[in-house]
Amino acid sequence: MRFILFLFFSLSVVSLVLFCSRNKIEETFVRWTLGRETPFVPNKYSFDGALYIGNVVNNQPEGSGIMQLEGGAVIAGTWKNGKKEGIFRESDEQHKTTFTLWENDVCIGKAKTLKSLRKGNKRYDKAKFGIDVSKYQPEYWGAMTICANGSGSLSADLNVEQWIPVDFVIMKASEGRTIVDRQYQYHSEMAEILDIPQGAYHVINTKSDVYDQVELFVQQIQEVNLAFPPILDIEGSTKEISPDQFKEYEPIYLDWLEKVEHFTGYRPMIYCCYNFYMAYGKNSKLNQYDFWIASYSSNDFPASCRLRQITDRGRIAGWNSNVDIDVLMYNQ
Repeated sequence: MRFILFLFFSLSVVSLVLFCSRNKIEETFVRWTLGRETPFVPNKYSFDGALYIGNVVNNQPEGSGIMQLEGGAVIAGTWKNGKKEGIFRESDEQHKTTFTLWENDVCIGKAKTLKSLRKGNKRYDKAKFGIDVSKYQPEYWGAMTICANGSGSLSADLNVEQWIPVDFVIMKASEGRTIVDRQYQYHSEMAEILDIPQGAYHVINTKSDVYDQVELFVQQIQEVNLAFPPILDIEGSTKEISPDQFKEYEPIYLDWLEKVEHFTGYRPMIYCCYNFYMAYGKNSKLNQYDFWIASYSSNDFPASCRLRQITDRGRIAGWNSNVDIDVLMYNQ
């Protein structure tokens, strides 16, 4: 009888341990897979020894795309029925970039590119211009030029004859502790092919473990040649984040910033909207960092504003959706 009771007790303990272990394994699996997005896999084709990245119709390039030629030269733009049409970004084997115009697969000369941009009454004469992207910009990359009119103002007309070259691209890499943006790897690869400096940001989740979030972000950027510091994206304005909530969240933001600097060796910067900065950022410990501020009006900006997002309605040649336009400030 004692032996039977002992055997029953032993089996119960083993079952409990296995059950707990299984739950632990399942918990860990859910932790690292919940929210993961299926990575975007671009179409890649070979045409006469050249690698083409983009869509193909009737065995011909169609729409925005990038073509890598033998020897290392690259051409990027928009194809119609397999023929080059519109503005193209061309890089030779020495990575020298020029912009050309094409009609029906015939080059008609160099494209006129603008070196300054006007937004409202403000003109950015000493700046570089870029975009920030995520999974919501699924289009294939092409010439990567911002559409503008003759005065340098942003335009939604994709048939304009004025373009501002995209000088840099900032990409969403991750969010929270489990989400890797499905387009990040693709965007990063295209930026490298076109020799466009790139940056990466992480959208913070104040309810998730900070270390896990840092680990996820660092994993994504560790093999990428970033031209910008790591960026913490703080979403929400003063309407979504109250003063009491900011007091609760500030240590979380600082913890992420400090850990990322420790693991990468680079001091991060912070993305937020203008009213968040004015209400919280400039009067808190966050102000020891540089800022990337989103404001679509002509507000004056602090010296700590290194990047400014000036609109979410910019257009890129060959793309059919809006995109955020950013200015890298030199005169601040």
